Parts: sequence; structure tokens; C-alpha cells
Amino acid sequence: MRTRRDWIATTGLTAVAGALGTGTLSRSRARADAPAPSPVAAPVDAAWALAPLDAGSPLVDGWSFAGMDPVTDGRAAIHMRHASGATAVVHLCRRNPAHERGLASTRHFDLVLMNGAQGDTTTPEGVGRATLALARRIAANEPGASSAALEAFSTHHEPPKPSPA
Repeated sequence: MRTRRDWIATTGLTAVAGALGTGTLSRSRARADAPAPSPVAAPVDAAWALAPLDAGSPLVDGWSFAGMDPVTDGRAAIHMRHASGATAVVHLCRRNPAHERGLASTRHFDLVLMNGAQGDTTTPEGVGRATLALARRIAANEPGASSAALEAFSTHHEPPKPSPA
């Protein structure tokens, strides 16, 4: 099964190739039978997952919560900042017990470090501890989450969710 990273790499390269083009076809001469790109779900606010954290809220070991992007393509990016200026991004994805997990997991979610590696590098201790602090906050908020809020997420191994028809 393809991973989210595979999907991003494939679609990213496709988009670059499409943008560059060959210079031989104009937009008006594009193939009429080409499939339309699949729509993806509109962004969904997931601030409930980390409430009451605000930007700048301390986590642990000099790391703080810097912000969270809306759920887009089945995941929400959580941004952390260290007092030294270092940053880290963790994707909040739906948990799938059949696949490997991220740095931390809750009943419904995996927190996957987005550092460009393929699981083959050592995670700095402080980043791991800060991610665990985020997981504890999310776990405390999960019981109050609606099923619609949970369904907005995809696992790390699924392609983005299509938008409802």
C-alpha cells in the first residue's frame, strides 16, 4: 500500500511536470479525455484536539506549541518551536493499528514526525518528548470529539480523502 509520502512525491512530481510541460501543447489543445483531478475534502478545523493550547504554550524541554493547520487531505500539521529557534512538524493522522505508528499514538490518532526521513533516523529526545506531550493533550480531548471530527482524518498510509459529492 502506498504511503502519504509516496502520494505526495508522486503528485508533487506530476504537478511540476505538468507545470513545465513540453511547450508543444497549449491549454486549449489539452486532451478532452484526460481525467479530472480528484477533489479533496475542504479544510476542517481541528483546534479541539489541542485545546486549550494556544500558540506559544510551553510543552517540554524548551519546546512550545507554535500552531496547527486545518485538517487538509486527511491530516493536520502541528507546528512546534524550540527556544533555540529549531522547529518541528508533526502530522496528526487517524490511527491504523495494522501499520507502524508515528512517534506517539492515542486511541484515534498517530502523530508522525515530518522530517523528510523514512523512519531511518534517530529522533531528537526533546522532539520526542514534546510529541508525547501533544499526544497526552489530544488523548484528553478525544472523548469529546464528534464522529464527524474524527472522520475528517486519514491514516498516514491512505491517499487524501475525496470531497463529498
